[in-house]
Amino acid sequence: MIVDLHCHSNFSDGELSPEALLERARLAEITLFSITDHDTLAAYRQLDLPLAGDLHLLSGVEISCNLETSELHVIGLNVDIDNQELNNLLDHNQTLRKDKAAWVIARLIHLGYSDIQPFLDEIATGPIVCRTHLAQALVKAGIAPDYERAFKQFLGRSGKVWKRPQWRDCAAVIKTIQNAGGMAILAHPTKYRFSSGKMSWAIEQFAALGGDAIEVNYSGLSPNHKAYLKRMALKYELAASVGSDFHRPAQRYAPLGGFHQIDSSLPTVWQHLTL
Repeated sequence: MIVDLHCHSNFSDGELSPEALLERARLAEITLFSITDHDTLAAYRQLDLPLAGDLHLLSGVEISCNLETSELHVIGLNVDIDNQELNNLLDHNQTLRKDKAAWVIARLIHLGYSDIQPFLDEIATGPIVCRTHLAQALVKAGIAPDYERAFKQFLGRSGKVWKRPQWRDCAAVIKTIQNAGGMAILAHPTKYRFSSGKMSWAIEQFAALGGDAIEVNYSGLSPNHKAYLKRMALKYELAASVGSDFHRPAQRYAPLGGFHQIDSSLPTVWQHLTL
């Protein structure tokens, strides 16, 4: 059984259409799949759930939230895409993203840089404006030499146009996902640039707030981190999930379905779902 429960289409910051993602998933012989765009369920407005054949598609979304002063990403899996409470939360986050993009553009102009709005309009064609879109616009405008320095010099925590996001708190996001019939999964715990102590604290808090599961296999994980995530999942009785966090074909280190292996001692999210 090949599972991938975390990837992105061009409705957020991915490159491929939802249909192209599904075709790629079929070619990879994935049997359980979810498109988890940032703060939007728009991909599912044009896809059938579930799909006929060997590929089963679960509704999903990756929601940004705050845990005290830190940002976390929580996957809402197998949610009711028509749930009003969930859609209100996603509308809130989409508005925050648009407001932040407008603030970044105005701040850049105030600092003497050119207007990146025309480049952003070309890049962000879906309902979501992500920091990756802003980074790409900075590069296209010639303001940053490359994607990495766009984050380091401008969009990152110490950058010239960094602004703390005002997301909903993690507890509210977990509750909203569960009220929509879904499971709340902590995405890629080792990718938040936390110290080891803060990472353990974040996982403990996520579990204490009622979170259901944690990703235990994804790109860039060392053997030590894999063992650590297994211990955390068992310690806090969190189900295990896996996902590539695929964004584009050129991202060869994160192929669709490439991270489906999971320790047999761990309970999985799909074991908790009635499919």
